[in-house]
Amino acid sequence: MIDRAIVDDYEVESDTLVQAEGTQDETLGSFDRSELIVHRSTLLNDVILAFCDPKVLTSTLFIKVVAANGLEEKGEGRGVGRDVLTEFWHLFFQSLAIGAAAKVPVIRHDYQKEQWKAVARVLLYGYCREGIFPISLSAVFITSCILGEDSISEEMRLYRNLVMSQTVGIQFFNP
Repeated sequence: MIDRAIVDDYEVESDTLVQAEGTQDETLGSFDRSELIVHRSTLLNDVILAFCDPKVLTSTLFIKVVAANGLEEKGEGRGVGRDVLTEFWHLFFQSLAIGAAAKVPVIRHDYQKEQWKAVARVLLYGYCREGIFPISLSAVFITSCILGEDSISEEMRLYRNLVMSQTVGIQFFNP
């Protein structure tokens, strides 16, 4: 279930939803402006490190990307943010999730609670501020995060078990 402390610092307002629909200019003045520099070669870790700070959700991020050759890429504006978020989810699915069609995050020893909170902030920021949502995330996983494990119907649990056993060979057993 989603840790409400993550969301408590960031209340979704109607102007934020408008921004998610593509009118960013209306709300730029209501958020702090901050610059985020990420390196293309360490993008996943750079973004997670930046999003460990809960204040990032109340900021308008101006993202600059440093290419593998050490030079700053020339892109600017909203497209850079979307590019970074898209690349973040691509790298996330390669290294921190399992599954073929529906991706489910996996527990790793080097990712603790703070890093997973940061990933949740990336998800929230991407959806509310940039209109980006990683559709490859398992619907059952998203439902259980938002509504809690108890809200998942028996049919959804059976479907999850079937999909996971076919895609990655994991067998789930329900008590």
